[in-house]
Amino acid sequence: MKQFSHSKVFILTSTLLTAAACGGGGGGESGTNTGTDNGGSVDTSIDFTISSGAAFTTPENSAFTSPAATLSGDSPSGTVNYSLSGADASVLSVNTSSGAISLTAQDFENAADENNDNVYAATLTATDSDGNSDSLAVTVTVTDVDENTGGTGGTDGTDGTDGTDGTDGTDGTDGTDGTGGTGGTGGTDGTGGTDGTDGTD
Repeated sequence: MKQFSHSKVFILTSTLLTAAACGGGGGGESGTNTGTDNGGSVDTSIDFTISSGAAFTTPENSAFTSPAATLSGDSPSGTVNYSLSGADASVLSVNTSSGAISLTAQDFENAADENNDNVYAATLTATDSDGNSDSLAVTVTVTDVDENTGGTGGTDGTDGTDGTDGTDGTDGTDGTDGTGGTGGTGGTDGTGGTDGTDGTD
């Protein structure tokens, strides 16, 4: 009969014990963990959407401001901040609290948007205190206005103040009486007629 050395018996025993220990552990891992890890984070993501208008129109030479933005879906966490980005964000402006978009009065014949087509485009983004956000592409289109229409009549001027009556003039001095005319010279007496000649007997 073959004899085993003590060292070989020790190695074989250690191997069997290790295998048994691993098998027991494996059986434990096969179970389903239905508990909640202590200190684990809970999913608190919020899903909201900008549901207000996205396309606006305004006539040239008139300043424009859109209505305040509205959100739908989940309630945002904390304060919502609005911002603009994109092609014409530098020309447009936004109220960071309400999301209302503004555009100063523009000249249709001299468009200031990026591609000079009078359509001012940007992206409106709403972000809450936890970093949840939503974005919406918005446009403001400037329309042409007939500028050849006659102007509005001017306002009537104010009536002038009546002038002060003048002072009555001083009466003139009476003129000097004229000198009487010289009497006419009397006429010459007529010459007496010649006596007639006596008749013949």
